[in-house]
Amino acid sequence: MQKSIRKDLSTRIGLVILVISTIIGAGYYVYSIHYQEKAFKDFVAHQTNQLSNTFTLQLWLFDLNTTRELCKLFSDSPSVSGLRLLDHNRKVVFEKKPSPKEVAVHINKKLLHEGKKLVGYVDIYFSNTAWERHRTNILIVGILMVFGTMTGALFFINILLKRYLSRPLEDLQTDMATLSRGDFQESNIVGQKTEIQNIIDSFNEMTTKLQERDEELKNADKKLRLSEERYRSLTDDALDTSTVGIFILDNDFNIVWVNQAIEDYFCLKRNDIIGKDKRQLIRERVVDIFENPDRFVNKVFATYDDNTYAERFECHVLPDDAREERWLEHRSQPIQSGIYAGGRIEHYYDISERKQTEEELLKGRKLESVGVLAGGIAHDFNNILAAILGNISLALTTVDQKDDIYELLLETEKASLRAKSLTQQLLTFAKGGEPVKKIASIDRVIRDTASFVLRGSNVRCDFNFAQELWPVTIDAGQISQVLQNMIVNASQAMATGGVIAIECSNCCLESNDKITASPGNYIKILVKDQGVGIPADMLDKIFDPYFTTKKEGSGLGLAITHSIINKHHGYISVDSEPDQGTTFTIYLPASQGKPELEQRDIMASPEIMILPEIMLGKIMIMDDERMIRSLVETALSRIGYKVVSAEDGAEAVDLYKKAEEAGTPIDLIIMDLTIPGGVGGKDAVKKIHKINPAARVLVSSGYSNDPVMADFSKYGFCGAIVKPFPITELIEIVGKTMSI
Repeated sequence: MQKSIRKDLSTRIGLVILVISTIIGAGYYVYSIHYQEKAFKDFVAHQTNQLSNTFTLQLWLFDLNTTRELCKLFSDSPSVSGLRLLDHNRKVVFEKKPSPKEVAVHINKKLLHEGKKLVGYVDIYFSNTAWERHRTNILIVGILMVFGTMTGALFFINILLKRYLSRPLEDLQTDMATLSRGDFQESNIVGQKTEIQNIIDSFNEMTTKLQERDEELKNADKKLRLSEERYRSLTDDALDTSTVGIFILDNDFNIVWVNQAIEDYFCLKRNDIIGKDKRQLIRERVVDIFENPDRFVNKVFATYDDNTYAERFECHVLPDDAREERWLEHRSQPIQSGIYAGGRIEHYYDISERKQTEEELLKGRKLESVGVLAGGIAHDFNNILAAILGNISLALTTVDQKDDIYELLLETEKASLRAKSLTQQLLTFAKGGEPVKKIASIDRVIRDTASFVLRGSNVRCDFNFAQELWPVTIDAGQISQVLQNMIVNASQAMATGGVIAIECSNCCLESNDKITASPGNYIKILVKDQGVGIPADMLDKIFDPYFTTKKEGSGLGLAITHSIINKHHGYISVDSEPDQGTTFTIYLPASQGKPELEQRDIMASPEIMILPEIMLGKIMIMDDERMIRSLVETALSRIGYKVVSAEDGAEAVDLYKKAEEAGTPIDLIIMDLTIPGGVGGKDAVKKIHKINPAARVLVSSGYSNDPVMADFSKYGFCGAIVKPFPITELIEIVGKTMSI
């Protein structure tokens, strides 16, 4: 017994000590590693700042020899694995390649003189050899600490257990054996009777406490029953105030309880229906309130027939004077136990908000479908329109301005430009398209658009703009299109004339605002009319594609508006009542920059084209449309350029490479961004730059809102031209690019 207890306790205590020692050792290891890591990071930061300041000064003074000597001196340090120093043109000043196995930290830093002027870049690779050696030493010390603590603790524990536990238990066993034989005189127990009496007294005390505890449990049981009754009452109250409608039926389908939500949803009084057969109630008073009553009856009765769990199903409650329109989800299940075992509990969840969300998602999918169709149509139409517009521009150069046909051609060119604007509206829906945004002053866009749309009408605009409006980052053409759509609708809603009030102000949206736009600074635009208003049942449809109440309307105006505002990360809403007018509210994110210079109005009359003097140079046009290739060849050849053409990117790269090898390089390439079934401009320009990094390449596309067109330099192009383009615009951008 002595050996067993001592061994067991020694083992258990030893395990505890082992755990504690291990934790202490691990803590020491983690702390040491953390301390060394911090010291290493501080060393790296100090060395980096010191070297950065030194290299910055030397590069600023352009003392490259001294700089290289300092680099070599520093790179020979054991703590440095590698070093690379570049000047501001990224030209290598000094480089020592690091050993991948020794790199612990890689620091890349720009070198700015006085924190402003970029003078170069530095890459420093610090070695981890010393760090790894120190980490190993710390681990060994930690292990030795754990082992030493464990050995010493076990040694002293065994001594203490033997003296204070094993020996007293052995004496107690001897005394108990003597007492069991009834030989109290031979007993050597000194003071042990007191210990035994303490045990007996403790047992009696425990019995007394158990009796007291039994009384306490009886009292607690009474209190528990009272608490259960109060809980049941509170539960009933909670269920009664729940927004989930609840029927409880017995095993004969009689209604035994309903909550307040059932009264509200079905316009029933609980006192009138408690005790009635639910099946009869459905037939007589409930079924007529649903949009599809036969389906509802069949679904509910199917659950009653087999008395099993029913699948969820939705039902549409129709509105009337006493009842709101709502969507409910029915769930039903049998009651397995309790006084109503064999009955059923039915829940009716109000899912009206979820259905509304689903309708919004459906609206989004409709817009996406229209976008796919619109993008394809607009792309093909732009190619055709480019040929038409370009040839008209060329024809204008060959006709005397006094000739009658000159005016006809000029009007045709104007119509082509308006058709170009129409295709841009269709491309607003194109999937993945982004607006070409610039920082602009919104008041200028609003005033110019309103003035253009209402010119000559019996409707006027009243402007109320706040002082110092924040600028916005927008595609001015698209936002102008949004305003045109709303102002035209407002004007048409006031057939006898009236006033359109346009208000514009700065506002800050918080996270708890009801609208779905992200918190931040916005420009708030209100467009109010005095027209006939919009019926309530049509308000949620006005942004749907092809929805219109006009005989000659396309149903795309407000759908395009909704799409544009979304792509600008804004928000649009509408409020209207019949005969009370309509108010559109738009939120556009504010910008902190300054507005850029305004471009020429796209609706202005086309300029008369004057061909420049004879130009020299070799240009390649890459486009899958033969009409466009022929047009560009004719236009550019007429002013002296030598023009070659290619149908796709692969042919363009091949021609460019051959021209370089033949010593007759091509000075400029005009590439179509999208080539169906072939290599487009985005991929071809990369291959061109591999041949000649300095190659000048223009990108051309009908997708003006494509990311490549919006940020052409990022993709390797030096300019962009949007199809369809007048010949004047083509010649102008070619001339500017050739002069670079």
